[in-house]
Amino acid sequence: MIPANSHDRPANLLSVLWVGVLYSPLPVAQTSDGNASKLTTEKIERTVMTMIDDFLAWLCSPEMHRPRAATTIREYERQLRAFARWLNDSLGVPWGIEAISAHRMAAYIEYLQETLHRAPATQLKAVTMLKIFGTWLVATGQLRVNPALRLRAQSEQAQAPKALNATVVRRILDAAHHTGDLRDAVVLELLASSGMRASEVAGIQLEQLERGERTMWVRVIGKGAKLRRVPLPKYVGQLIEDYLDLRTINERVRPRAGPLLVGQRGGITRTTINDIVARVVNRAALTDAQRGQVTPHAFRHTVATTLVRRRDLVTAADILGHTNINTTRRYAKASEQELEDAVATLLQPLPLSSEPQEPPRRGTSYD
Repeated sequence: MIPANSHDRPANLLSVLWVGVLYSPLPVAQTSDGNASKLTTEKIERTVMTMIDDFLAWLCSPEMHRPRAATTIREYERQLRAFARWLNDSLGVPWGIEAISAHRMAAYIEYLQETLHRAPATQLKAVTMLKIFGTWLVATGQLRVNPALRLRAQSEQAQAPKALNATVVRRILDAAHHTGDLRDAVVLELLASSGMRASEVAGIQLEQLERGERTMWVRVIGKGAKLRRVPLPKYVGQLIEDYLDLRTINERVRPRAGPLLVGQRGGITRTTINDIVARVVNRAALTDAQRGQVTPHAFRHTVATTLVRRRDLVTAADILGHTNINTTRRYAKASEQELEDAVATLLQPLPLSSEPQEPPRRGTSYD
């Protein structure tokens, strides 16, 4: 509820609302001797964390029609803390509801563009976070209007996500099968054949495996707790069975439930997947430049690109778990290498036809 006048404002820092001109500059609190007061670093940190904790709790609450993934929430926290530091360091403005305005948010995005020269994709992350943060401020009655509504990141011609070269993938998979740990092969084959995210591979439960006549399927719980079914190539399904046979020998009982991929302390995490990929890539016969391109998510880009080029957008979107087909459409764009190849052929002479062509007959049109 919006207070009718300044006397009705609640004293709580997180509930103070602007009255009058919504985005006008706010007065800075003065000390008894007239000097502008500043919160100590410790007090700023406590204030920042209080608001961030409330914001993050809201993101996980039932009010959210589309719950955010844990990695997304951590990114929002990082972005919001960066905004709070900029307010204090650059403007000398203590963090709090009074410090948040459309003008300052726009100035922060301009700072990312002009001073730090952040890429448009990085700017977009900050804009997205601020818009959702503004939505929370309005939803909780702290502001009337979302101050981030008009924020825009610097535009850039969209490029296709970078897919891995087929030779690179082949050499990585070969290395994965020769580390002496069958789990490495399972992890890399799953990444390379399913398009699953690292967190999704790490989170596979045995109850999510469906054994069919032709192949094995996995029920994947992806971003926003969305469920999708992903088929695996027959050889990957067999590799999983071999891994479970090995676990049966080591554990002296056939695992029927719980995580598919385990370590010494039970189920593995996304961090373990990252470590496995890094270790295997270092063993593969690749150049330093090629190694620098390989991440768990690069396999997802590769699967997506292959599906879009060889099948269609709908099939790719279903396997990847994309709700919006435009997200999948990115993979239909030409890669940098394809654009370079296209430009390189512009000045090449056109091939001459070996078949002599008849001159067109009078009155014939070749529109």
